Amino acid sequence: MSRSAIDRRIEFALLAAACIGCSSSAPGQISYFGDSPAQAQAEPPFDPRAPGASIICDRGSVDPHPFVFVVSALNHKLAQYPDFAASAGLDTVSECDGANRFMEAYREYEREHPSFDADEPLGDSPEVEPPPPPIEPAEDPEISKIAGVSGPSVNYPVVQITYQTCKPVNGQPSCPQADASWIVRGNDYRNWHESCSATFISKNWLLTAAHCLIFPAIDQCMHNGVTRANCKPNWDLYASWRIQGAFRTGDLGVDGIMSADDLRDNFDRNISARGYIMKENWAGAGTESWAGTDIGKVQTTCDTPGCFDAFLIAEHDLALIYIPPEYNDRLPPRPEDDGAKRLSIVNPPDVAHWQLAVAGWGLPGSADPGARFLRQGTNLGTTAAPSGTNRIEFRTTGAAFVCPGDSGGPVLRTGLNIQTNTGARSNLDAIIAVNSASDQGCNPVPPVGTAAFWIATRVDNDLHKLFISKTMKRWPNYKNFDCVQRPLGTPPPAISDNEVAECWGKPCTGPGGPQDGGCADTEFCMSPGRTVAQRSPACVVCANFANPPDSGCDCLQGQCMPL
Repeated sequence: MSRSAIDRRIEFALLAAACIGCSSSAPGQISYFGDSPAQAQAEPPFDPRAPGASIICDRGSVDPHPFVFVVSALNHKLAQYPDFAASAGLDTVSECDGANRFMEAYREYEREHPSFDADEPLGDSPEVEPPPPPIEPAEDPEISKIAGVSGPSVNYPVVQITYQTCKPVNGQPSCPQADASWIVRGNDYRNWHESCSATFISKNWLLTAAHCLIFPAIDQCMHNGVTRANCKPNWDLYASWRIQGAFRTGDLGVDGIMSADDLRDNFDRNISARGYIMKENWAGAGTESWAGTDIGKVQTTCDTPGCFDAFLIAEHDLALIYIPPEYNDRLPPRPEDDGAKRLSIVNPPDVAHWQLAVAGWGLPGSADPGARFLRQGTNLGTTAAPSGTNRIEFRTTGAAFVCPGDSGGPVLRTGLNIQTNTGARSNLDAIIAVNSASDQGCNPVPPVGTAAFWIATRVDNDLHKLFISKTMKRWPNYKNFDCVQRPLGTPPPAISDNEVAECWGKPCTGPGGPQDGGCADTEFCMSPGRTVAQRSPACVVCANFANPPDSGCDCLQGQCMPL
């Protein structure tokens, strides 16, 4: 797919870091000066053309923040465009002077040759993902809610994600070559909205169900005129998602509990984000993968009798969506203040012993069609218990249960007391599972007390925790980061009693030390508000924050991440 020069710019990542005396580094992968001299000596010679080869540079007066240049991508561009290479006087970039010369030459050449690189073929880059494609506004999908819940709920990290296939061009679907095989049980996927629920587990990461990524994965087949039977889904791509939710615009409040009268703002953003699922060999040969990578086994796209096995699909029905830092001004500003959820990392007991809730945005219901808000159910009346290491099954007799479209939303442990980055907190949640499938039809909504059954994918087992950790580490700013494990209770009990994990760093406001709102010497402050403001003139306005008195992007907190 062609991408405009303004969105593609240069096929490399410019990722802000904070360090002292940065010059250059030359491993085959990005490094934030975390290697010891002994380790550095053992590394192979630096190859500036090797996929992912990167250097960290101080750009002086041009920008006060050090940047990571993926020089393999710069060199790929020089090889693809010899006229540009001749104009720049470069054939290879391997150090900071060359990278800065490349930047200056590129801007000059682009002014004279607009969009000259709009169709550049991409090279391999296993560690650093390519920049996102341009986005287009999505039309309103039909949305409803958790069944049996009478009004909107407030749970800031839980959002709705929507994907549209074959996005219209001049009012017409853009997949004219797609044939009728993409009409499945009366659903024409050649112009289709699909909505799911998802949960922020960090500033830039959403946790959802793998089957929610089906439509981005098959969209390319429809664009290219490939039949459904011959489609090989593309799971390795950016997708243009519409993300809807709310975030807090005031301090936590006197009671420290989320409520409907909190100061908050709704957001509705079109964002190009990168999705990940547990596909074949995601963590080495022979690793378990999600069965739905074969679209002939997924309910949405299969149509032969017995083709869909909800229990099999729920085994590893997890996905992560990474939102690049350039969108930080459009996202909930503070993970610490209920902008993200923790993960429950212990084996669930008979879950009747836990206080549970389920949240989601759902599919249409007849009671109030078109309603657009999150609903959260707490009266589950569940008798469920873990049904295996990978999934958990719920049999509910209470007022609330999930509907189609609540897929990807969280099942939560609630009312937890946790020692957080900013002190002891009460009434917090942790995700125990992600909703996968349900046997209950929700249109019309059944009467209260109707028995329902649904399956969710657990997040606490070792394989799924590894998937989350390994996927996050694919991005340089998270390369050395591990989700922080914490016990319940105040003061905390022994470390062996850890029950939850939070996948974000301590809050920070700038590059100074802890006394200046910054991080320790072994850390850098990733994307604080003032850094975001330098890159984007259209920052989230958070002037209602009272502690500290913030305005504009200053209310966006960064995270302390290990070098």
